[in-house]
Amino acid sequence: MDQKKLSYGALKAVLRHMEANKRIQISVACPSLRNVEKLLPLKIDQLGFKSDYDVKINNNWYNFGVIRQYREGTPPEEIQSDNDSGGLRCDLDKPGYERPSYRLTESPGDIRFGDELDEDDEFEISLERRIPKHNENILNPNYDCFVQLNLTTGEFGQPSRPVQKVPYMKKLHEAMKTFMTFIFGRRRCPVQVNCLEIYSTTQIIRLPVGVKFSVHELGVPREISSVLEVLRPILDESCFPIKHINQRASIELNDPFVASAEEVTFEDHRDGNLFDFIRNLPHFKVNIFNCSRFNEEEFIEFLEYLLESDKKPGTTYQLAYDNERKYKNQEIASTFLRIDAGIMKREVIIDFLDFIIQKWNTPKERVRTTYDKDVKYFGRIKSYSVLKIQVLGNRQATND
Repeated sequence: MDQKKLSYGALKAVLRHMEANKRIQISVACPSLRNVEKLLPLKIDQLGFKSDYDVKINNNWYNFGVIRQYREGTPPEEIQSDNDSGGLRCDLDKPGYERPSYRLTESPGDIRFGDELDEDDEFEISLERRIPKHNENILNPNYDCFVQLNLTTGEFGQPSRPVQKVPYMKKLHEAMKTFMTFIFGRRRCPVQVNCLEIYSTTQIIRLPVGVKFSVHELGVPREISSVLEVLRPILDESCFPIKHINQRASIELNDPFVASAEEVTFEDHRDGNLFDFIRNLPHFKVNIFNCSRFNEEEFIEFLEYLLESDKKPGTTYQLAYDNERKYKNQEIASTFLRIDAGIMKREVIIDFLDFIIQKWNTPKERVRTTYDKDVKYFGRIKSYSVLKIQVLGNRQATND
């Protein structure tokens, strides 16, 4: 059977639309294609930095660890457990002592946050861990060390599998730097990232000099301004203002990055009327998770406000409640029953917990309200019950 080679143009078209991890695999397997691959814009749906030696690209987690492989005999249980979990997440010195402080070494291109442990703290940790349970051979360890790249597919915490293992000639941060440079180095175009998530601000992100990311959504563990200040050197100007701020904390309305976003996602830690608070948010989409409060009267007032307002059609509010709060589910379901019984005019009933309402004799605005249980919400591991409120506009505007 004749096998025709792809033309240069066809090859570029194939690579351009290939999923990011597949492109990485092809670059590893076919060195002759690396230059072509680097010329094309790289698109990543989810890019996450969890710790010094962990990075997420779409559905794949990559991390590095140090494996201790015994030349003979069975490894001690503690060391075997470390090996089975992908290796130690810190370096070893020549006698075999753990040296976490090696991770503090920086090189050009690295992004360092201000929350990491200082060297004195690291040294104390190192001293605590320098008392091994199996120290009879500590000065002349009967094992060889390797740096191992591990791959986890799916949620973080799932079993990982080894991808590659090489002799321990580089420190872990050097191995991570080499890996990140292989993926992101020498790219002419900014890397297009739908969601960039920073899981921790106690890490150093190892990146090549000059790499830029164009980001739609930015997920951060605390106030966005302090994180963005550190990330500025790697963010392309085209992504400002950031369209979606996803913050694992309460938001500050005075923050200019929050104010300029089209969509905000944050955690509910405020006291008082939740619906009064979100009523004043200027954003097109508002998502709040770990909600703990629901008041029927305040909810009805908020719906009435939306029916009279000039909110842009498509404006959406999503409130995520913990599935374990059974009483909260009962409260919301009871409120839906009361609306269903005639508190407001029901234009369309899709089902018991999904309907469209409008105000009596005032078809100015229509609002769709739904309540779904066991929803995977914005990448969080656990599921939530989500109360969704969406402005539809009046019938004529919607039909137009």
